[in-house]
Amino acid sequence: MSLDNFIDLVISIVESIEPSDNLSESDLSKFQAVSSEGMILAALDIIDHGKVIRYTTPWGHSEYEIMGSTETNTVFLDIRNSKIPYSCSCPAFVSSVLISDTHVMCKHVLATMIASKLKLCIGRPTTPDDLVALYNRNFTLVDKQPYAE
Repeated sequence: MSLDNFIDLVISIVESIEPSDNLSESDLSKFQAVSSEGMILAALDIIDHGKVIRYTTPWGHSEYEIMGSTETNTVFLDIRNSKIPYSCSCPAFVSSVLISDTHVMCKHVLATMIASKLKLCIGRPTTPDDLVALYNRNFTLVDKQPYAE
């Protein structure tokens, strides 16, 4: 199965979840078919502890943060015109999804998708300045040094 088809499958599983307070046994079985038990449990633990924060802008755009014990990660779920339509600022996403292609997502992306579908995100309205602060917390600019000649 190609990466695109696999990502589509995972997204369709998330979209098939009935919006309630809990995942059904059927939902869990579907996730077990495409993800490790460890990742599923880690994602559900994030949700159970209320660590998925949804920032909504005045124009209706949403960004997400996962509040961890040692770090906070930003999750994007709606990246357009990209091979992978979501992203996370965590090191696991960079290494396992983007570099080594051993996973299609990290636990933060999975938790965010499920929490969003089940309406279990902690909602916070945000201003454009708040959004800039969110990006600055998670993404730093790297000074490019001129090449030595």
